[in-house]
Amino acid sequence: TLHFPVTPKVGFMVRTTVGGAGIGNASTYLWDAEMGALFRLTPRLRLDASYRAFKYDRTDGEGAAAVDQTVSVVGPAVGLSIGIL
Repeated sequence: TLHFPVTPKVGFMVRTTVGGAGIGNASTYLWDAEMGALFRLTPRLRLDASYRAFKYDRTDGEGAAAVDQTVSVVGPAVGLSIGIL
């Protein structure tokens, strides 16, 4: 995750994840990417508004019993972070 503060109350972030590679019981592949704006509401509250996309592909089982799954999700995401320390 990369954070780019603009002011003490506003910043931007970029986050990516890549994985899978079919090792062990892992997905054949997976990737996840998110870009967003971060707004510090109080010293303990932060509002995150972002756009996220992820996709994965995996196969469970073998032969005729194999189940192949491919999932793609894209869209906006909104979150509220509460700091306790």
